[in-house]
Amino acid sequence: MPNQIALYKWDPTLYFPKIRCPVMAVFGTLDEQIEYSGSLINIETLLKMGGNTNFTSHVLEGYNHVLSPVGTTVNDPLNDVVKEVVKCAIRLPM
Repeated sequence: MPNQIALYKWDPTLYFPKIRCPVMAVFGTLDEQIEYSGSLINIETLLKMGGNTNFTSHVLEGYNHVLSPVGTTVNDPLNDVVKEVVKCAIRLPM
């Protein structure tokens, strides 16, 4: 797919150090598409390179890439954990 090819060519080191607004990263521990622990380190490192220390992260135990609990048949983007993450994002200073 062209969009996937473009994603692999995209270099976050060129952009993340330029981000000045608060950043929140949310990962599920059972995400099969993104390895969360290394990603969290990379995101925070790149933001700090540019002087941005306003970084928050949430790692959701037992959740997948689309933030649904693994083992359920329901893919509900409004589940309680996601609602809590959204509430946290709303409270971030701008």
